[in-house]
Amino acid sequence: MNKHWLLLTLTLIVAPFCIPNADAAKKMAPKADMKLIEAYTQNLLPGMPGGEVKNETHIVIIWKGSTYPDAIFWRGAGGFMPCNIEKAHKLTPSELASFPPGMVYNTESLSSDQIHKGDTLMLTPMKGGKYPIPAAIPKNAKNTLFYTIGHTEKSKWLAFPVSKIGTRQDVPMP
Repeated sequence: MNKHWLLLTLTLIVAPFCIPNADAAKKMAPKADMKLIEAYTQNLLPGMPGGEVKNETHIVIIWKGSTYPDAIFWRGAGGFMPCNIEKAHKLTPSELASFPPGMVYNTESLSSDQIHKGDTLMLTPMKGGKYPIPAAIPKNAKNTLFYTIGHTEKSKWLAFPVSKIGTRQDVPMP
C-alpha cells in the first residue's frame, strides 16, 4: 500500500513539470509569414470562339515576413505546383471601368528578392510540368501553400493552409 501512495505522490509532484505550458507553446510556435486576404478560382474566357477556357486559382496574401521566400508552392487538387508571384493592387472603383468585368486586382511582375514586408501578393499556381514533392511535405496536405526561407539547401519547408477558396465572376479576355 505504501508503494502506491509513494508512486501517486511522486506523480502529482512531477507531472506538472512534464506538461508544457500553453503560453510557452504559443511563444515557441513560428509566426505565419503571410496573412490571407482571399483565395478564389476564376474562369478566364477566351477572346475568340473555340478558344480554351482557363480556370485559375488565385491566392492573395500580405507578406509579413522580414525575409523573402525562396519559392512558394501550392498543394491542391491539381497536385504540387509552383506559384507565380506577382505584386497585387486592388482596383479602385474608378479603375474598374478600364479592366474586363470580373477583374479585381491589377498585378505587376517581380522576382522573389523584390518581396518586402507588407507587400500584397497574388499567388497563382502554375499548371503543367511535374515537380517532385519533397519528403517533408505531408502526403495528405491539400489546399496548402508551402515555402522555404533562408535561401539554403537545408531550409525547412513551412506550411500555410488555405481554409476557404471562393469563386469569382468569369473574366472575358480581349
